Amino acid sequence: NIARMGELAGSLVVQAKQSFERRDAALAQDLVRQDDEIDQLNRRCFARALDIGDDPDTREWAMHMILVARCLERVGDNAVDIGEQTAFVVTGLFREFEDASHPELARPR
Repeated sequence: NIARMGELAGSLVVQAKQSFERRDAALAQDLVRQDDEIDQLNRRCFARALDIGDDPDTREWAMHMILVARCLERVGDNAVDIGEQTAFVVTGLFREFEDASHPELARPR
C-alpha cells in the first residue's frame, strides 16, 4: 500500500504541474480520481495498523508507516489544491474539487 501511495503521489505531482503548464482544467479535475485512491489506501493502512498486535517493535513500525502514509496522502491533497488553482486560472471561477478525504466539505454539483 505504501509503495502504491508513493507512485500515485509522484504521478499526482507530475499531473498537477502539467495541468498548470498547459492551463488544462480537465486534467486538473482528474487529479481528484487519483487522490481518491490515495485516500482509500491511507485509510486501509491505518486500519491494518490498528490490528498489528502487541509487540512493541511491530507497533512502532506500524506507527511509522501511518506517518508515512499520512504524508503521502497530504502530497495528494496538495496536488489537488494546485489543480483547484489551475481551474481558477483557466476559468476565473474558484471552487473546491470534491475531495474523498473530506467528504463533509464536498459541495453538490
